Amino acid sequence: MSNDKQTNNDWELGPDNPVAWNLMQGSIGLVNHDKINEIDEDGNQDHGIGKDDFGLYAFYKCNNKGKKYFVQIRQYGKATN
Repeated sequence: MSNDKQTNNDWELGPDNPVAWNLMQGSIGLVNHDKINEIDEDGNQDHGIGKDDFGLYAFYKCNNKGKKYFVQIRQYGKATN
């Protein structure tokens, strides 16, 4: 049972889920990627898609002027296109 749940989580947070894909693509233009390190000190990836009680979010761990930031980007409202 836990394998099925993990597989579902992997799909939900991965690029095969159109909602997660669009969220990550939309967030790319909002974050200065020169401030992002590819791997943090703990060996964890510093950007991706996460999920909590409020839904999916794109996240980035950034460094700016000697300080560390954890940035979350969420979609809200309706599209204005």
